[in-house]
Amino acid sequence: AERVDAEWAELERRADAVRAALPKTADDAFFQLVWFPVKASANLTRLYIAAGRNRLYAAQGRIGGAYAQADRVEALFKRDAELTRQHDAIAGGKWVHMMDQTHIGYTSWQQPDRNIMPAVVRPSPPRLPLARIGVAIEGREAAVTGAAELPVLHRYGAPSRWIDVFDTGFSTATFEVSTGAPWLKVVRGAPDPHGDARLEVSVDWARAPKGLARAPITIKGVTNIFTITAVISNPARQPAKGAFVEAGGVVAIEAEHHARATSADGVGWKTIPNLGRTLSGVVAYPTTAASSVPGKGAALEYLIDFEKAGPTDLTVFVSPSLDFRGNRGLRYAVSINDAPPVTVNIIPDPSERAWDKAVADNIRRLTTRLEIPSAGAHRVRLWRVDPGVVFQRLVLSRGPPSGSYLGPVESVRR
Repeated sequence: AERVDAEWAELERRADAVRAALPKTADDAFFQLVWFPVKASANLTRLYIAAGRNRLYAAQGRIGGAYAQADRVEALFKRDAELTRQHDAIAGGKWVHMMDQTHIGYTSWQQPDRNIMPAVVRPSPPRLPLARIGVAIEGREAAVTGAAELPVLHRYGAPSRWIDVFDTGFSTATFEVSTGAPWLKVVRGAPDPHGDARLEVSVDWARAPKGLARAPITIKGVTNIFTITAVISNPARQPAKGAFVEAGGVVAIEAEHHARATSADGVGWKTIPNLGRTLSGVVAYPTTAASSVPGKGAALEYLIDFEKAGPTDLTVFVSPSLDFRGNRGLRYAVSINDAPPVTVNIIPDPSERAWDKAVADNIRRLTTRLEIPSAGAHRVRLWRVDPGVVFQRLVLSRGPPSGSYLGPVESVRR
């Protein structure tokens, strides 16, 4: 949610900057065509994020946080109506009622009679104002009730992991933090408006031991105490220069960040900025060229440094193209090093239900099992076979893939 919110905030910033620079004569048109769609969509996204956090915090026992998110839902719902009012008023009401269709509260294909605010939860506070803290950690929905481990901190992975500390009532969380290792760093952020505090846990890699290591983080409240274990991975081996580095069993790469793009038989590659969920789309051109033999056509090559040998799943994210030629779907192929390429059809299920999901998700995900021969750098290639396949990103994972909408953050490239 933080990444999605941040992207909307950046889009809002850009829209505000352009609007401020335009002459007054262009303001109405810019408001209607650009500023309002950006602001209204950002507001609606934040409304649903706040509603989700309200339910999450209530389930975790974060009473103050749950109430704060409920208040935020109500404020954003009112903001939606205010933005619509502003839209109806511009240019003397030129576009009045154009944005009046209900858009909040759908439970089926049929629109509701009016916008309906998402339901919120306001849990009953404790009967006695006990000074008790609660803890929630990254990667886990439920609040911590016993022993817990943070997701692995890898030298070439996420720079930090977080721990949220909250009061189980409406007070500011009162607590002390200590660590069991000199190389483990914990930075305590300022309390938010409802008293919760976020701890950012990171590692001084110059002082950290090589290999896997664990260290406790003790969070001591007035009446209760928690111990969270930080797990670090500090490989002794240096990754290959220019390679994306596997960290915690995951490598994520934007399609345009290839090490090499090769052309063949008059077919090359073009990057389409801002197409897709994250950065861009990469497609072979011309799209009228005949199909290629797998392993013989144009290819995108990625240099990846793997932690160890063994199987890994390569999930390729492609735009939800249709089989516009009407014969055998749309195909690409994948290979590692000089192994024979494996052909993949991006439309394995031609049913209407599958198409509905591809449209709703605005993505297709195709997973192929690869066998990594050894630790170290290897080359993964995406081969062009049929025209019309638009690559967005690649994710290699040794376990279940991330369930987040945007997927893992792009990996470190040495």
